Amino acid sequence: MVCEPWQTEVSMSTTDTSGQRNDRISPHESRLNLGCGTDTRGGNAWRNADISESVPADDYFDMTTTPWPYETDSFEYVLAKHSLEHLEHDELVSVFEELGRVLRSGGRVEVRVPFGADDRTDTSHESTWDWLTPERFTERGDYSWETGQLPFELIEKDANAWVQPPPSLVSQLRWKGEWYWNWWLHGPGRWMTSYPFVSGEIIARYRRV
Repeated sequence: MVCEPWQTEVSMSTTDTSGQRNDRISPHESRLNLGCGTDTRGGNAWRNADISESVPADDYFDMTTTPWPYETDSFEYVLAKHSLEHLEHDELVSVFEELGRVLRSGGRVEVRVPFGADDRTDTSHESTWDWLTPERFTERGDYSWETGQLPFELIEKDANAWVQPPPSLVSQLRWKGEWYWNWWLHGPGRWMTSYPFVSGEIIARYRRV
């Protein structure tokens, strides 16, 4: 993560998983970069998809309209980086259902969504994620009870956070002390998203079951 000169980054692994992590992506895996924007990925294994034809994607479609233009079991890995927060929660359920269709059994999804000040001030964001939101899209989550079982297990959560306003040295030390005290006292949780001067991203990794 690249910070501006006035930002203070606090990156930390907040692993919360009962499964085993495997970050290695085989070069032979078929991968989908969903809602890629300008962050396109090269190589024959990647398909870059976006709704806007102004970005250099391979495929253009609205992810809230299903089915997507891919066969069932097309991909082994899907990256959704800073794209799902632009959807409403009922649209997210439809997206996760379609992810379950296009992913092969054992395939993985990595979701990255913002939280904190940047999320609250961006008017294009339709849904707000906190530390507990990723669980809602698993086979045992809230949305599975409402719509039928979503075929995912959450295998890991991480978080990155950084100070948004230009802080003085004193405020930096105070904020860091308060942050790490809460971290030691409570562990990862919803408190991370409540700081008015903090921005960051939640990283959720799922496995298709």
